[in-house]
Amino acid sequence: MKQFKFILCLLAILLVGCKDDDPEFGPLTAPTNLQVAVDVAADNSGNVTVTPTAEDVLNFHVFFTEGSEPVVVGNGEEASFRYTQSGQYQQVINVIAYGRGGVSSSTAVSIDLDVTLVIDEVTLQMLAGDGSKSWIWDSNNAGHFGVGDPAENFPNFFSAAPNQLNPCLYDDRLTFSYDGSANYEFELETAGAVFINWAEVKRFFPDATPNQFEDE
Repeated sequence: MKQFKFILCLLAILLVGCKDDDPEFGPLTAPTNLQVAVDVAADNSGNVTVTPTAEDVLNFHVFFTEGSEPVVVGNGEEASFRYTQSGQYQQVINVIAYGRGGVSSSTAVSIDLDVTLVIDEVTLQMLAGDGSKSWIWDSNNAGHFGVGDPAENFPNFFSAAPNQLNPCLYDDRLTFSYDGSANYEFELETAGAVFINWAEVKRFFPDATPNQFEDE
């Protein structure tokens, strides 16, 4: 009988000892006094730096373009981005400040951009020489046409074998040219037929049939 009582007491102690603690976050207060300092580079490069600050904040999510992945920074830290679309236009930057427990505050900042496309001298010389250069496809070599990771120097997603694609691609001529006033031109000369990806045709024209196009 004494042994039975001892077991019951032991079970009671174990049950009390295994009780889950209720976490306490304290008051869930949304970040306040949200401010965003924006620095737009004056060299027309499109470089923009955003520095958000707030009270009762854990981190910020900065969205430089609609639908893009956020740049996550801490209080008073800088988030940088380069806009590459040329011209004069307005851009909205959305900033969300997250506090304890996931509560948030947000704001949107509109900036004026004047972006001029600038190509570095090495790339410009390779593409257009001293002012203009024409290119044709090196169809006899593997990898003459492909898609790859921008961080790599090889088309590791897709790489065409020699003469793999439709002959209508290989008679094209691509001409790159520029002048001293930062004006760049690209001209594509075809022999009447243009090489296209049929999957992309179906994406934009779901009802299209091969009879309307010459498939790749």
